[in-house]
Amino acid sequence: MFENVKLTRAQGELPNLPIEQKWHMVYNDEHLRWKEERAREEQSRRQKETGQPAQIIVESPEWYIQKFLDKTITPKQAGGLQVSLRSNQMRYGQL
Repeated sequence: MFENVKLTRAQGELPNLPIEQKWHMVYNDEHLRWKEERAREEQSRRQKETGQPAQIIVESPEWYIQKFLDKTITPKQAGGLQVSLRSNQMRYGQL
């Protein structure tokens, strides 16, 4: 699980970490994914209730695509795209 976190979050080579730190990193990664999924579900629920189109969550893969299409992305924002694409699931048909 730790190796997967290193790959998806672009951690690269890390010094020999104690098992407690590795588990902490795995826990934090899963907690972040859980919060992102909960935000997507809440957004979807609100969209269904109001009948309005969903807003795109900041720094999600969809957000980056929209920024590129609008030609409003900054170099710093574009730098975060690789990590976002590796660590977030893309929902097709939303744009």
